[in-house]
Amino acid sequence: MRKLHPRPHAFPWRVMVALTFATLAACAEPNGVAAPPLVVTATADRETMAARGLTVLELSARNDGTRAVTLSGCPAAPAYYLDEELGAWFEVASVGVVCPANQVIARVTVAPGAAVRRTFTVAKPGRYRFRLLVDAPDDGATLTLTSNAVDVR
Repeated sequence: MRKLHPRPHAFPWRVMVALTFATLAACAEPNGVAAPPLVVTATADRETMAARGLTVLELSARNDGTRAVTLSGCPAAPAYYLDEELGAWFEVASVGVVCPANQVIARVTVAPGAAVRRTFTVAKPGRYRFRLLVDAPDDGATLTLTSNAVDVR
């Protein structure tokens, strides 16, 4: 009869799970990457398209810092998501996030004191917010900045 020996370097599964969560938590930290000095806001303009039952949402990203900030997207920058609150926040649209193989990523630089604005039209009442994708200045990673929420009636 053969004796079973534990593997000398085997980690118990609980240790592996704990290490996995510790690694994920460490990755979730900003790791020293400073958030860009962009102020991201959302506003709702019901008047312009009210006759058609539509509301124009505006995304504004103003650079309040002293360095330029680069935004990218495809085919036009900046890339952003539109979320709707339905008990929790859900993505309902994305603009410039996915780049097909036949397109080229575009970039826009927002100088200190300048702003970039984009609009998105909605027909459904609800609570909305934008999530703007921003290129981190130091390592090229993509950061996400979230706007305030706006109500559309």
